[in-house]
Amino acid sequence: MMMNKIYFYVGILLFTANSFAQSNKLTSSPYSIFGLGDINNSSLGKINTLGKSAIAMPTSDFINLTNPASIGSIGANKFLFSVGVKGQIETLEQNDLKENRTLGNFSGIALAFPISKNSGLNISLLPYTNVGYSFNNLKFEQEGSAEPYTVDVDGSGGLNNFQINYGISITKKLRLGLGTSIYFGKIDNREFSLIEDKSLTVDTEENYAGVQFKTGFQYDINETFSIGSTLSFPTKLSGEQNKYVTVSGEETIETTGDVDSYKLPFEFGVGVYKKLGKQFSVNLDYKKSFWKESNQDISFGQFINQDFVGFGLEFIPKANGIRYKDRIEYRIGFNYDSGNLLIENEKIEDYSFNIGLGIPLNKRTPSKLNIGYSLGRKGSLNSGLILENYHMFNLSLDLGSLWFQKSKIK
Repeated sequence: MMMNKIYFYVGILLFTANSFAQSNKLTSSPYSIFGLGDINNSSLGKINTLGKSAIAMPTSDFINLTNPASIGSIGANKFLFSVGVKGQIETLEQNDLKENRTLGNFSGIALAFPISKNSGLNISLLPYTNVGYSFNNLKFEQEGSAEPYTVDVDGSGGLNNFQINYGISITKKLRLGLGTSIYFGKIDNREFSLIEDKSLTVDTEENYAGVQFKTGFQYDINETFSIGSTLSFPTKLSGEQNKYVTVSGEETIETTGDVDSYKLPFEFGVGVYKKLGKQFSVNLDYKKSFWKESNQDISFGQFINQDFVGFGLEFIPKANGIRYKDRIEYRIGFNYDSGNLLIENEKIEDYSFNIGLGIPLNKRTPSKLNIGYSLGRKGSLNSGLILENYHMFNLSLDLGSLWFQKSKIK
């Protein structure tokens, strides 16, 4: 029965991987035109509403994807499953112009289960990058002519992260973990140019794939205070490009070839987790990604090293209380992302404030409905850049069950 349950949920996850790769846009950010798109910092469950911070947080009742070592504390008889969706309402500003956009989609799926008494495994699928830019009526000078020509540019797609994490409790206080991320996906770009009485359409499809390894640890200094750290090692994603050129709707030229490998940088993260009495707990994380050292070129900007800070506070009136309202979890968080881009000498920074609830589904299992809201802003109005103000809504269903529970006969 245990293996049947694992096969069932793994089947759902793998089926979702194929559907997810073909899904609609998960972003409408104009900054997703750079590199392989916007990097997704969102996770599943409670982490989004805790400022996306949980590197040092032990987990036995939810799936913590920020540190592979956390799965070492799942316990010998737990099975966890999580699936989420998200929606976003945003306003793009540039000079005196404003544009409102709304989007929503599937945000991830994960499962976790024990391998032995002291170790566990989790498998997840989340977006790694999102592409969804659109620029219309861009004007360029035409050589030998006083009349400019116009260009429309649209992009969609992104990369998926199929992740496998293994964690083990070496002692009652120390947990170690190893993670493997398998990246795959495609980015579609269309450029439509109108030059005098002729049109030119260039459709480009770029497919990328690669593997990255990650490791981490968690250590409980005492029953109320834990520390943790993660390391993600640099890697290269190989790519292949298919290009289709159509002139005035009649002639199509197809070319295929390799594109330059895309480099993912070395990254390290550190975090602390502290219980404050029986009702409160706090998380504080810091991560740094060394994009500048990857020595990659991008048009109209450059990669810079990226800093991320996240803070979260959780309040549970009475975790094992008899009254339902005592078991509801209240969360608040904040996170700052310096971004990995420098455009016109401006960092593309991202700030967000988060609040959320964990609503118990029953008293016997850790199953919850997690609801989250984030208010944020990204980018800048300086130097003719674009400012994004957004409202993001996250909803995830976290299911937990116990295995091998012996019936008690009185």
